[in-house]
Formats: sequence, C-alpha cells, structure tokens
Amino acid sequence: MKLFRIVIVLLIPLAFNSLSRAQAPNLGVASTYALFTVTGAIANNGSSVVKGNIGTNSGELTGFPPGMVIGETNIENAASLQAAADVMAAYAELSALDCASATPISASIGGQTLIPGVYCQSVPASASDLTGTLTLDGQGDPNAVFIIKLNGALSTATGSSIVLINGASFENVYFQVDGAVNLGIGSVFKGTIIANGAISLLTGASLQGRALSTAGRINLDANNVNTTPDLTPLIFSNASTYVQGNQRDVVVRIFNIGDGATTGPVTFEISKITPAFTIAISPNATSSAVTGQTTVDNTEWTIVEQSARYLITLKDGLSIPDGGNKAIVIQVTADGSTKAQANVTARIFTDTGGEAPDTNNTSIYLISIE
Repeated sequence: MKLFRIVIVLLIPLAFNSLSRAQAPNLGVASTYALFTVTGAIANNGSSVVKGNIGTNSGELTGFPPGMVIGETNIENAASLQAAADVMAAYAELSALDCASATPISASIGGQTLIPGVYCQSVPASASDLTGTLTLDGQGDPNAVFIIKLNGALSTATGSSIVLINGASFENVYFQVDGAVNLGIGSVFKGTIIANGAISLLTGASLQGRALSTAGRINLDANNVNTTPDLTPLIFSNASTYVQGNQRDVVVRIFNIGDGATTGPVTFEISKITPAFTIAISPNATSSAVTGQTTVDNTEWTIVEQSARYLITLKDGLSIPDGGNKAIVIQVTADGSTKAQANVTARIFTDTGGEAPDTNNTSIYLISIE
C-alpha cells in the first residue's frame, strides 16, 4: 500500500506597507499647549493671537500684551515641568521610529501629495525647505496619521502652505525636526512641530497646531496660532413677533470663527418650545424666506427628533472651514394665546468638530405672540 502525504499550505496574504497605520506620539499634557519650549524664552512682537496654552520650563515670556493668549500661561512651575517631560518623551518616541521601513522623503518637501504614514529624510543630515504647497491626503480616514521626520532644520517659504484633504486633520500631523524651524512670511503651517531647536514664526505666518521645542526660544511676529476651530451659532428671522396661527421661517447658522476646519461630527440641538409654539424641520429644504439668509441646505444635516429637542449633526464627509458657515432652516408656528413668549435656543455641543472654547456655543432668540 502506498501512503500519500497530503500537505496543505495555507497562503495567508501579508500586507507589507511601510505606510501602515502610523501611530501618533503620546504628547501627554503637552497636547494642551499651542507653544511650549523646554529651555528658552517665548518672545512676541505685534498683535499675535494664540489659542491654547503657552509655556517654558526655563526662560521668560515677553510681548504679551500686545499679543493675546486664550489659554493658560505656565512659566517655570509644576505644570511646565510636566509639559517639559512630556515634550522630551514625545521627541524620543519619534526618534525611536524605524526609518528602515518608512518612506524616504527629500529635503524639499513642497509640491507633492503625501498619504498617511511615516516619512524619513535620507541621511546625511541636511536642511529642509517647503516651497509652494504640501498636500496631505487622508484618503477618507479622519484618524489617518502623518509623521514626517527631518534630520536638519526646516524653513518654509513666503506664502507657502500645508493643505489637508480627504479627511486629513492637523491633529494627526507631526513634524519631528532635528534643528531650528522658520515659518516664512504669510505662510500657513498645519500640524504639530516637535523641534530640537528654536522655532520662529515670521511676520503674518499662521500655525494651526502646536510648536513644541526641546531646546530653543520661540519667536512670534503678528502671528495666529490656533489649535482648534471655534463654532458659534446665530439665529435669524424676519420678525420676532407672531400673530396666532402664523408660521415663519427661522434660520440657524453655525459659524466657524476659528482658524481651522472642523474635524469629526458637528452636532447641535434646537430645543422644542411647546405649547406656545411648534417647530418643524424639513430635511429637504434648500432655501429660506428670511431676508439675507436665503441660502441654506438642510440636506447636509442629519435631523433626529427627540422628546424635548431636535438633534442635528453635519453629515459624514462634510466640515465647516475656517471663516465658513453652514445653515439650517426651521419653521416656527404660533400655537399659543396672545402675550405668550418663548426662546428659540440653538446650542452647539462641547468639543463638537474639535472646536473650542464653549463659551460662545449658545444662541437665544426671543419670540412672542401679539
């Protein structure tokens, strides 16, 4: 009898991808800082606005005012000591990443589109530059991480920019720079810089993210450093007084007055105001009768009616850009008796879309029946 040995080979596909799921470094409490240096001064010239904490663990702070900080300031105290430790740890974590399995990147990083992953500048060490536009493509993944490791100083050209597309978020972009960083006049930079050297923002440069240094001063010159978008609602109508039985359009418009596009879901609520008034929302409405507020698009929102409110969320894939807005129209009907009053209230949820602060998240519009 012949014996046959049957060997079954299971072929398991292996994904060899040097760009696979880069892991963001742990910033610890440093994540709350817009500007921080372990050792060095922070100096401002002109009308800079910084939204986020600032601090140094060894140095002084000058130029505020005229500069403005919307956040905490920590100089050589217990909080700065912890932030310093976390910045050093994050820099070490990025240094430990293996560049052998990463994607090489040249010293001139502008004029190209990168997908999520880890990028390392080739040795030997040399200074890097960003001229024109660097585009980061999230490929539809809002959690996609970009890590760009540069083994020398970085300078960005006048008017240069980093553009985020297809779900890429500045919160998930990290530049490790082994040297000084200079952001050019009027340039736009997005992401967290963790540098082993001084960081200078030249006149009018803006940073949506963080500037963190292990050793070196941070210089500002009429800059805007903003770690978050900032949403605020406004309510519009042609009149606040009703005759019993009348129906009127009311527009709720969500403005982004920050310096970065929203990331993730944007959700707000409109409270019901029964019994004096009834609110109805058509999911397909694309215009309103409110003077100066005719442009709306209810189809961009998911509308869920609950017992005491309407819960309204911007649909997946949509965001509100910095300086932009999106609106919804509702219909309010006066059902009550004369002299009845009520408030139309729109409230944006805290941290929705990555926004802050929450002190301007509510709008109230008083209506009444004649």
